[in-house]
Amino acid sequence: MKRIAHLLIAALLAAALSFGALAAEGSRPPAGAAKRQDSQSLMKQRVLDHIGAKIRILQTAKTCVRAAADMKALAACHEQERQQTKTLKEQARAGMQQQKPPPQPASAR
Repeated sequence: MKRIAHLLIAALLAAALSFGALAAEGSRPPAGAAKRQDSQSLMKQRVLDHIGAKIRILQTAKTCVRAAADMKALAACHEQERQQTKTLKEQARAGMQQQKPPPQPASAR
């Protein structure tokens, strides 16, 4: 009876140790994690650049509005800000389109 108990305890310990080793392997990042991290860093930098560009556009518009002497000049400031924002959005869309993989034909799905 004691022998069976010892074998059972040994089997449980072996199972626990092997499970611990498997759990440790699972905690390692997958092979593609480095690529995913690079992609995330690149995306964060693009977003920060885009935010910086928007801030510069608004700062320019603020300076323009402060310097405006009449309603015509104020309207020109607004139009300039809208045009710069539109250009920025178009550039951002073009950049995102370049990142997308080409669409697959319906027959390949």
